[in-house]
Amino acid sequence: MNIVQKIALWLEQRANKFYKTERYDEAIRIYSQALKLEPRNARLWNNKGLCFTNLYLHTEAISCYDKALSVDPKYTIAWCNKGSSLIRLLKYDDALSCFSNALETDPKNTIALNNKIFCENEIIKIDNEKKKQTEEAMTREIDEKRKQDEELKEIERKKSDFCSNLTQLIHYIELSADERPCPKCNELSVLILSVSPNARSLSVSCQHCLHNYRIKMEPDDPKRIIELFNSFLEGRSIYSPHGENSAPVWHMEIIKRQSVLQRKPIPSSVKKAVWKRDGGKCVICGSEVEIEYDHIIPIAKGGSSTIQNIQILCKKCNRKKSASIE
Repeated sequence: MNIVQKIALWLEQRANKFYKTERYDEAIRIYSQALKLEPRNARLWNNKGLCFTNLYLHTEAISCYDKALSVDPKYTIAWCNKGSSLIRLLKYDDALSCFSNALETDPKNTIALNNKIFCENEIIKIDNEKKKQTEEAMTREIDEKRKQDEELKEIERKKSDFCSNLTQLIHYIELSADERPCPKCNELSVLILSVSPNARSLSVSCQHCLHNYRIKMEPDDPKRIIELFNSFLEGRSIYSPHGENSAPVWHMEIIKRQSVLQRKPIPSSVKKAVWKRDGGKCVICGSEVEIEYDHIIPIAKGGSSTIQNIQILCKKCNRKKSASIE
């Protein structure tokens, strides 16, 4: 044994004394001094690793055990010590590999055998727990999807009820209201702004000129009309495409009125709107000569003087059209 080896041995023995008295920091310092003299001493690396293990510095300990095993790959104690540190880090797969390597060198090593069995059991537990968590996650996902589907179905049901109630409301109004075109422009489409408390009248707004006026009603079931209108007000912010400011639209369809026998002049506002819409030309031949305002559905057949029912025709086309209709 040369002088370097003797000094290294003396340092190791001194460090061992500190280790036995649990003065691990001092032991590490002296093991490090000895390793400077003998860096390929597997025993010194293992003992230094044990000090780190006892200080719960398992990452540093594993580094020392790896140095020892790089010097002596069949160092059973180092394999077992590394496996023990890996267990404390909950790295059971890596620890299992360490104890398996130890048993290859020493098949009867009970420490390695017992720890290997322990690691195998822990791995099984972890796998079962992961499987359980996966199944629970899938169950939660399925439940959440089912809940979302039920919520969507409920929304669709409520939306369908909203549309059905709106259709019923317009139907009741058509049956009970006095069909009255806009007194300003004679249009038939109105927005229903409100229903009186006794459902005896409607407050409406003309869709063309925005003129507000009232229409009388004589409903057989006023309570139902009020319920349907309130239902619309409650649901329109959610289910109406136009949001909370929307209102039910009533398109009047006056087939025949007493006034049909008395032809009234077409309102000037209607003429202006039709002229602008048709460009002041005959909608059939495009002529700009001898222009006339024509009722698409004749007054005698229940037509009205509304923008939708008025068109521009030249005199010639108007006579042909009248002859074919009459």
